[in-house]
Amino acid sequence: MSDAIGSVGFLLLLGAFGLNAAGKMDRSSTAYDILNIVGAGILGWYAITHAAPVFVVLEATWVAIAVAALSAKVNRSRTKPPGG
Repeated sequence: MSDAIGSVGFLLLLGAFGLNAAGKMDRSSTAYDILNIVGAGILGWYAITHAAPVFVVLEATWVAIAVAALSAKVNRSRTKPPGG
């Protein structure tokens, strides 16, 4: 069962990457960040349950970068003047 869950995380990350590479999803979109956060979060859990510390660090870093990008977007939208 955990392999199936890990596969979902893998597909989310590759899906975001593939859609971006195909020009179907902009990497500056909120959806791209969310796919990366969820996908890397799932793979991080998978790495923890399979005692793979190198991949735990990789996925934690991936989540942190995606969260920072999403947070920056949210902060920019909050500070945007009305009608701007």
